[in-house]
Amino acid sequence: MNSIILIAACAVCLDQLFFRRRLASYVVDNLKGPKKKHTGHNAAPHTPNAGTAPRQTPEILV
Repeated sequence: MNSIILIAACAVCLDQLFFRRRLASYVVDNLKGPKKKHTGHNAAPHTPNAGTAPRQTPEILV
């Protein structure tokens, strides 16, 4: 049992170091099954521009 936990921990560490969690998401997606096809609009979510918010001056704490 301890060896299974150790192997799983090593796999997670290697995935985070070398694959930036892409390997784990690939495995999980394959375990979930094939993706359902979307018939609607597939647009990226709207995010506001970073430059639109007014800047506030930082307060100095003494």
